[in-house]
Amino acid sequence: MKRSARPLLLYPHGLEFIRAFRACLLSGVAPVPCHPPRNMRTVERLLAVAQNAGLRRPDR
Repeated sequence: MKRSARPLLLYPHGLEFIRAFRACLLSGVAPVPCHPPRNMRTVERLLAVAQNAGLRRPDR
């Protein structure tokens, strides 16, 4: 992953989130933490967070 990458972390509170967040910091990338969506309203919020953070879909 490039240092300019910004991974979107979709984890609930817990150890998995802490591990993923720490791994991002140790690898030099800036994580964008967000709660997993539960309904359409939170999906819209997630999309707004991603757009605001300048995230884009990875190339396949």
